[in-house]
Amino acid sequence: MGSLKNHKVGRVTVLFVRFGFILLPCLLFSLSLAAQRRPVLPQIDLPHPYYYRELYLPQLTSGPSSVAWAPDSKEVGYSMAGSLWRQKLDSKEAAQLTDGPGYDYQPDWSPDGKSIVYVSYQKDAMELWMLDVASGKAAQLTSTGAVNVEPRWSPDGKRIVFVSTQFNKRFHIFRADVSDGKLENIVRLTGEAKSDLPRYYYSQYDMEINPVWTRDGLEILFVSNRGHIHGTGGFWRMKAEPGAAGREIHYEETNWKARPDFSSDDSRMVYSSYSGITCGSCPRMEATHSQSRMARMMTRIQDGRRREPKSPSFRILPVQPRLKPLRFPAVQFRS
Repeated sequence: MGSLKNHKVGRVTVLFVRFGFILLPCLLFSLSLAAQRRPVLPQIDLPHPYYYRELYLPQLTSGPSSVAWAPDSKEVGYSMAGSLWRQKLDSKEAAQLTDGPGYDYQPDWSPDGKSIVYVSYQKDAMELWMLDVASGKAAQLTSTGAVNVEPRWSPDGKRIVFVSTQFNKRFHIFRADVSDGKLENIVRLTGEAKSDLPRYYYSQYDMEINPVWTRDGLEILFVSNRGHIHGTGGFWRMKAEPGAAGREIHYEETNWKARPDFSSDDSRMVYSSYSGITCGSCPRMEATHSQSRMARMMTRIQDGRRREPKSPSFRILPVQPRLKPLRFPAVQFRS
């Protein structure tokens, strides 16, 4: 029995050694492949890609996301399961607008209601497309091979702003004229500046995201980390012209999803905030004067319940809302 036991042990040892000679080259080859593995979106040059992929870039969802108002405020458009849908507010039925071949996200309705600009993720790029609402025909607007997201129509329907990595693989804001279903005169509005701040989760280069037009179409509001170490930055306002100077109208540590929008009279903005909340996963909505640093919490989600001010004279609307003027006094948020 002793010789048999030793024989088995020796056999196992021999087999282990034999397989070791086979497995070791395979392991080294796998490590080599891992070292050469390309990122999911090589068009983006930012550290820690899991942050912006999960928190900023559009995601495939089983439920509605990226809700946008129709101009008449009687229906909304949204993305769901990789397609665009439209639905009247008084109906439980939704109509599908797009059906591949890519995944479609972030719709924004033109002021005349005839077109929807959106993001389509096909192959290895995110490009802008335009949908003719009446005919259902879609046309590609950009073909840069970059990551192009967050398209927003100007109030007169003649231009759009959007975020793109087509310049140096970093998030900057671009403006384009819309003519006959095509984009013309595409220009970069925001410059590129390298910061000396010790950022770990973000690039040394400043970035700009979440653009939206003022109601007069002369300026844009956006989120930028200019001058800040942590988070995606504060809220900046500038003329919608290349190289125009910007001014920060409000700061708090944002986390990719602030997505501000203006009230109909430009006097206030609404955005998603994590400021002052002990539960890091609990968002809230803020309203602030668009020309100052005054803010007031509108809603707070905590323990699965929505909490609101006791006497609000406003209503909560979907993402990217077009609000009526908010009629409650703002409180001092930051001096």
